[in-house]
Amino acid sequence: MTSPLLGRDAELAALGRLLDEALQGTASCVVVTGGFGIGKSALLDAFTAEARERGFTVRQAKSARLESHLPGAVVRQLAPCLANEHDLEELYARAANSARRAPILMVVDDVHVADTFSKRALAY
Repeated sequence: MTSPLLGRDAELAALGRLLDEALQGTASCVVVTGGFGIGKSALLDAFTAEARERGFTVRQAKSARLESHLPGAVVRQLAPCLANEHDLEELYARAANSARRAPILMVVDDVHVADTFSKRALAY
């Protein structure tokens, strides 16, 4: 993965390998950690751009502290069809059906401030 992100070659290469593995059928979950303002969002943007170039279906969401009390605020950005916790099976089924057509990348920026319902849905 090539990008103008200075000093992120190792991270971009590791993420690129995960995309390669996903294309071979291996799922994974990645958590990008680090201090405030070091470019985690820029890294995720480069990652999603590369995934799109490789044919992935990409779904992105951004958590916000102001919405952390709203159940489903984050996960509904990924899947607007999700109305309540009883729809988790539908969300899973839709994601599985979509993955049969093309690999999927779901990215949640600032997931640590996501609402509890969204975190449960993502874990499901």
